Amino acid sequence: MVKYLNKVNLPSFLSNSFATRIGLGNGAFALKRELLGYAPSDSTVATGDYNGDGARDLFSGGGKDAFNRDVVVAYRGDTLGNIYDSVESDKALAWLDTGYRAFTKADFDGDGKSDVTVISDRGLKLTRKIGTSAATIVNLDSSVSFLTINGIKFLPSSSHLEMISGVQDSSGNYRIGVKARFNVATYSSLILSTTLTGNPIKLRQGDFNGDGNTDVAVLVTGTSGPSINIAMGRGDGTFGAAANYSLLVGVTDFTVGDIDYDSREDVAYSLSGSTTIAFSVLRNRGDGTMERVNSPRANVATELMSPLI
Repeated sequence: MVKYLNKVNLPSFLSNSFATRIGLGNGAFALKRELLGYAPSDSTVATGDYNGDGARDLFSGGGKDAFNRDVVVAYRGDTLGNIYDSVESDKALAWLDTGYRAFTKADFDGDGKSDVTVISDRGLKLTRKIGTSAATIVNLDSSVSFLTINGIKFLPSSSHLEMISGVQDSSGNYRIGVKARFNVATYSSLILSTTLTGNPIKLRQGDFNGDGNTDVAVLVTGTSGPSINIAMGRGDGTFGAAANYSLLVGVTDFTVGDIDYDSREDVAYSLSGSTTIAFSVLRNRGDGTMERVNSPRANVATELMSPLI
């Protein structure tokens, strides 16, 4: 979901197009202009402001350009929720040769425009917007296999974003890796810490123990199934040992937030069963450790009642 004019709006995927539905403030939605050139193969979307005009633009990853290169495309938006691709100036590309895995967008260089960080089987790249159309691509790292990518502030008071990734190192171990920013487009060597218990799929951020440092929760998959790994941040780009919470069933996604309104950040995750899809929560006990709150749906598999491992 995104917001235009302080109303909640919904993205809509059709068979060969993309559109936004604008909230009317009464629970109803109005369909806006469709993006007819949207490719069904573009599997990941996000919103941001690539040209610095203050309007919400659409970012899409996983497609191909005319030269069969993997690309992340930014489509121009307006303040009314319309998305445009009619002329060349309506789009901006962040491309790489092959092996696209994921992207994230954020204002990494502090110029008020959304930059794009892309990971592929060739490493980590940053595409920075310069002016209104030109862009520059910076190769940042290829020392490990990058599997997830996010922007992160080690401390909430930090003035800029660093980069954090779930990676596989040269020894085959899954770990958390951080690129600390020195200046506009210069970053540290990869800072590795925290061995994970499986292949990282998605990474979310929060402050689970209330110490003011940014912590991470990582959805991983391993031989024993999916788990959530939670690692406490030290405020310097490194993280302590990860606590592992086995989820016992298939998980499709998760999020971090104060689910039960006790001013502590919890983890909520969706479940996939043989006949149902529900959700469950890892509730924060107040010290950064978690306890399961089972799904309220009675027909979810009984194994959800098992204790955490």
